[in-house]
Amino acid sequence: MKIFLILVIAACVALSICACIPLGKIEKTSDERQALLAMPLLRDREFNPEMVIQRLRDHWKIPIRDEDIDMPAPSDQTCVFDVEGCRIGMSLMPMQIPAGEFDSLFPVSLYWDNAEEETATHQSHVVVFLSSETASAIERYSLFTKVVESILMETNSLGVYQGNQTLLVSRKNYIDFA
Repeated sequence: MKIFLILVIAACVALSICACIPLGKIEKTSDERQALLAMPLLRDREFNPEMVIQRLRDHWKIPIRDEDIDMPAPSDQTCVFDVEGCRIGMSLMPMQIPAGEFDSLFPVSLYWDNAEEETATHQSHVVVFLSSETASAIERYSLFTKVVESILMETNSLGVYQGNQTLLVSRKNYIDFA
């Protein structure tokens, strides 16, 4: 069942990205159309998308309507929703990101002194994406930061990996920056 969910999430990400890029502009993909991707690192394998959505509503005052949320079952630890012209997806991956993925980031993770030791202890990660064809880059990054911050606050997290931005940030620093 978990492999099926991973495949479904991968397909959703691909479809969401493709739906946001007009066919005539595929070779000219701009930052305005690029999907954002992050992977909060968790110390355990627990993730409740409902708690994240509730934090987005309560703390950040983001108007997420129930009818805009697609959550097969809370036990699936997967959720896709639309808000403010953006599509956002979150799904628990109950496995570690391979350690070698971070090797080039440890020397430049200046605000996370023990990044190498801490990231080695993570047990799972949440894949988070945001795509939009209408929101500006500032609107997309602002909303994305709030989503990732909410995941960090509502889980037993230790930091976040944003591979396409070559970032590895500790939980405390990401929350402070948000």
